[in-house]
Order: sequence, then C-alpha cells, then structure tokens
Amino acid sequence: GDILVADISFDSGSGKIKTDSNGDIKFEPDFRSIELDPDLKELFISCKGRREYLNEIKSKWPIKDISHELNIHIGPFASGAGVVENKKVIDEIKGHSRKLVGIDMETYGVFYATKNSSRPKPLGVFSIKSISDYGDPDKNDNFQPYASYTSGFGRDEF
Repeated sequence: GDILVADISFDSGSGKIKTDSNGDIKFEPDFRSIELDPDLKELFISCKGRREYLNEIKSKWPIKDISHELNIHIGPFASGAGVVENKKVIDEIKGHSRKLVGIDMETYGVFYATKNSSRPKPLGVFSIKSISDYGDPDKNDNFQPYASYTSGFGRDEF
C-alpha cells in the first residue's frame, strides 16, 4: 500500500542485446530518463513530510487490518514492455538504478508523451502508484484493493 511517486522514469528495455564471448545473452542498457517537474516534486516531498496526511489516508480505508504505517517513496521508475515476475531481471534493473522505487509498464510512456507533445502542452505530469506486490512468483492479489485506494486518494487535492 505504500505510495510511490516517480521523480525520474526510464525505459528499462532501451539498449542493445548482444552475445558475449561465452555465447550468453548480454543486455547493455542505454537508458534515456525523463524527470518529474521540480515544482511537482517539491509538492510530493511536502506531502511525504506530513504524517497527518498519510495517517488520514490510512484511517479512511474501511478495513482496519493493515498494520504497516503508510509511507510515500519518491524515486526512479523503470518502465518496460511487460510485467516482470523474475527476481534476476528485477535485480538487473535495480543494478542500473540503485534508488529504484518502482517497475511498471506506463510511466515512461506518459512522461515521454507529455514532454514531446505539441501545443497546447500539458503543464506537468506525474505518476503515482502503490505497492501491491514485489514482482515475485509467490505473490497474491490480497493488497491490490488497498494499493488502488492509496494511489488514488486525495488526487483532487493536487
């Protein structure tokens, strides 16, 4: 249920796939990142520092069995062409962005479309997601409703 805000997004599949001297496949990344507008980033940082805001979000969830304290994590998102459910792939992506907070399929496309749109150009774009699983094969869908709730709560206030 923790809230993730992308301050940078990159296409995790951008690069070159080669064969090394042992005949193994090797991916050489060539990421092009797009950053969140600095004013929007400051807004999210201020929300992160307001514990009462996060407590209010959690308190309005109708099911009271969530023991974890709700937090906001601001950092890079890797976007790719498919859902990742492989620890080795996740670790490889994290190896290229040590502060990575999220992996998804949409954020880079949204950031790219906004940055490269014609007039009237959007004033800003952001991507908020919440954690419902960790991309492991043993995951279940138990936290999806709560994550959906926390990622969308308070959107009218921005």
